[in-house]
Amino acid sequence: MALLVRADQIPQKLIFRTPLVNLPIAISEAEQDYFYWPLKYKQVTKEWLNNTEWGALFKRYHREGHLNVSEKKFAEEPLSGTV
Repeated sequence: MALLVRADQIPQKLIFRTPLVNLPIAISEAEQDYFYWPLKYKQVTKEWLNNTEWGALFKRYHREGHLNVSEKKFAEEPLSGTV
């Protein structure tokens, strides 16, 4: 069996099997979390929450809970069906 090495295998091994893979991921995360979110997307999200029906629904979920079931009501109702 002959040992053939494609020209692209050496750079792939160098890049994808070393800690260099984590560098672009870290840069991307920092860019999104510390640059774009505070400067742009935070305001876009506020506008979306205040000006759309979906935004109102999400604010209601945050305020009331996604099922809108109080603990007292949940405790009083018997379980239906069998498991």
